[in-house]
Amino acid sequence: VNKIHSTLLLLIILCPSISYILEKLSGSVLELVPWGLTITNIFLIYLVSRAKISDINILAREYVFDTIDDALVIMDEKFRFKGANPLARQIFPEIESFVLDCNLQKHSKEVWGIINYHMTTTIADKTFVDCEEKKYQPSLKKVIDVRGLKGYVLWLKDITAERNSYMLLETYQNNLKNDVNKKTEQLQKMQEQMVYGFAALVENKNMVTGGHIKRTSEYVDAIARELKKEGYFTDVLTDNYMEKLHLVAPLHDIGKVSIPETILDKPTKLSVEEYEIIKTHSKNGAKIIEQTMGKTGDDEYISMAKEVAAYHHEKWNGFGYPE
Repeated sequence: VNKIHSTLLLLIILCPSISYILEKLSGSVLELVPWGLTITNIFLIYLVSRAKISDINILAREYVFDTIDDALVIMDEKFRFKGANPLARQIFPEIESFVLDCNLQKHSKEVWGIINYHMTTTIADKTFVDCEEKKYQPSLKKVIDVRGLKGYVLWLKDITAERNSYMLLETYQNNLKNDVNKKTEQLQKMQEQMVYGFAALVENKNMVTGGHIKRTSEYVDAIARELKKEGYFTDVLTDNYMEKLHLVAPLHDIGKVSIPETILDKPTKLSVEEYEIIKTHSKNGAKIIEQTMGKTGDDEYISMAKEVAAYHHEKWNGFGYPE
């Protein structure tokens, strides 16, 4: 479009002269000057009408430039100042002292600092500029046309609403996380109390065990930590696994609630038949755990508790029970 307008302007200038020269060369046979002036007027009318449309476009762009919620600083390819909208002048008051084409690197430490940061960093932008309780996130955008780089726009986007929403969401998530942690802690305490309640039930039935059940938890915990320290079973002995192991250890003798007290409290050696009855407490313990705790939802915890109850009398040499 600009090339067409330039060509028309050239024709407007040359058309009267060309028509006059052609008229003289023709020996005044043809009156070409009036035609030349007519064509010139037509070209002028066209250009004036187009100029009015262009004025509307320019006004529209200026309106957007001045009223946008973001701050804009315009510069050419050599970072010479070309303009700024009112919001940018409010954020950077020093802009009021700038003259057209001044070098921003020499005239503004603050503006140039932001520009230089975005020219040199490859990290995702996390910088912000504050002004009158609003927060702006700067970015540097290139202005390019078909002929290449024309300049830059320092664009400061108003992210106040986004930041406020993010902070509200973050506060909500933190509160929710705290509530979940508190509820989880309460559930863990209830679970622990239930476990030790079962343990107390066994101790009350078989008084000779005394504090054996609770001490077993400490033994199991100490052995697990030493194994991990020595480099054994490191893929299994995670902190979470050992925490659950410590919690389920008191349940190892829960199956003794199914054994008659006459056998549990017998002060002398058990008979072969009585010993076989005692041996059933391991499998009975696994069944009791499945029946009472099988629907709590923590499959790993239930599985560990059942294994502890069922297999705590197994031996490395193969002579343990029940397997």
